[in-house]
Amino acid sequence: MSSMSRNERRKEKFNKIKHPPKQEKQEKWGKNSILLISSFAITFLLLVGITTFNSELSNFFNSNDKKAYQTTNATIYSYETKTMLQQTKIGNTNIAVGYLVKYRYNVNGKIYDHEETLSMLTKSTYLIYIAKNINTESFLVQYDTTHPEKAFLEQKE
Repeated sequence: MSSMSRNERRKEKFNKIKHPPKQEKQEKWGKNSILLISSFAITFLLLVGITTFNSELSNFFNSNDKKAYQTTNATIYSYETKTMLQQTKIGNTNIAVGYLVKYRYNVNGKIYDHEETLSMLTKSTYLIYIAKNINTESFLVQYDTTHPEKAFLEQKE
């Protein structure tokens, strides 16, 4: 007979059933793949969000209900590109996602400072106009007459 006793064989059999041999798990998605897909998804959602916001804003100002809004001159005093860090296989890259514009305007003797984000779809001619006329009162703003702190730049064609 075998050198193992009956009890030892039972324990060995029990341990095999209780603890089967470990099998290596294969990853379907690696960390790099997940990071790359996530960064593309975030970039896409951000661009869609900015585009939708500008579209809604444009629809608002093109509507016929402008009774509560007035137009006044404004001075853009700051203009910068907004970027977002995107991770790729070769490293991190900054990509432009919009333009941050800061301006001030005067309503009934009170000066208001405001900032607005323009989308990447803003016409290049308007962006050039901003760059050439920064710190001049060459821009138009529509503001809510009941809440003058709420305002939006009127983009020239």
